Amino acid sequence: NRSKKMVDEEKDTVASSTENTEAEENEALDDGNIIKEGDVSKNVVDVCDNTTENEEEETIDTSKMSMEERAVAEASASADLSYSPSLSIMSSPNPEDLLSQVDGLVSLSDYIPEKQIYSAKTIPVAPRAKLNVPIHITVSSCVVEYKVESTDYDIGFGVVAEREEGSTVVKEHSRVDSHLTPVTGKFLVGSVPCALMFSFDNEFSMFRDKYVTYKITVSPPTAANIRLGRRRRAGSALKTLVADSRTAQDRFNASSAQSQKLRDDILKLETDLEEKKNSYDAVLKEEKWLKERVDLRNLQVDSLNKRLESGWEDDPNDDDNEMGKASEEANGVSNSD
Repeated sequence: NRSKKMVDEEKDTVASSTENTEAEENEALDDGNIIKEGDVSKNVVDVCDNTTENEEEETIDTSKMSMEERAVAEASASADLSYSPSLSIMSSPNPEDLLSQVDGLVSLSDYIPEKQIYSAKTIPVAPRAKLNVPIHITVSSCVVEYKVESTDYDIGFGVVAEREEGSTVVKEHSRVDSHLTPVTGKFLVGSVPCALMFSFDNEFSMFRDKYVTYKITVSPPTAANIRLGRRRRAGSALKTLVADSRTAQDRFNASSAQSQKLRDDILKLETDLEEKKNSYDAVLKEEKWLKERVDLRNLQVDSLNKRLESGWEDDPNDDDNEMGKASEEANGVSNSD
């Protein structure tokens, strides 16, 4: 009820107010920044090289627009032409994520452009405290206009646009004399989804409450503007995708060549390994045979030495002297050898 009452009061105020000055009309709107109309490029080049004649006919005639409307159209075109898919979108395996962002998160089948007004009156901000008012924007090329007032005292105020790829300062946070003159501003939101954070800061005050009144108006684009924006963003995205595809293809070719080389190296190593295994098995067999041969010879040598020292078990007439002589002779023969 308070918001509705304030909207009615604002309507009465707007009805009784004078027309905007020419200087205000000359302000063009960019994504999070206010720029002069003279800074906006007058020659917008279509980013699609394969634009058909039908597509070229789908442009907005700016000759019948007011200076502010023309500035909004040109800023929208500039934002769309500079569109680039975010890193998360480019990394997503789901193709619908990029298409959804290019489409602008809105369906034209049941689209009705209606202004959204967020307002509050005399909201207290305690000492050493901050009030944040988030506004979520899901339609590209929305124009956001704000008016901020405070009662009796100044207050800190700023606006930040928060997106997945980072934050953009729309209005630098500073202390404003909103108790003397309303603080107003207007800007265009190009990339969506976007969360606008309107911050009211009373952290510099130790004891005094501040009372804030604000009105934030979000004006959505027309269906024609959305249609044109889709084409522009599609053209910009197409350039990015083609460039990324070429880079990925080059990397793929290099990776495939390296993969083939490593595969060949592995096959060669496997062949060498098989040959080494066969050689190893042969060496093991030879090693086993030689060990058995050494053990056999050692056993035979021990047996013969035992016979020479102790005699033969099957000869009871063989005495020790004869065995000793035979042993000495055998040793002599061995030494002479």
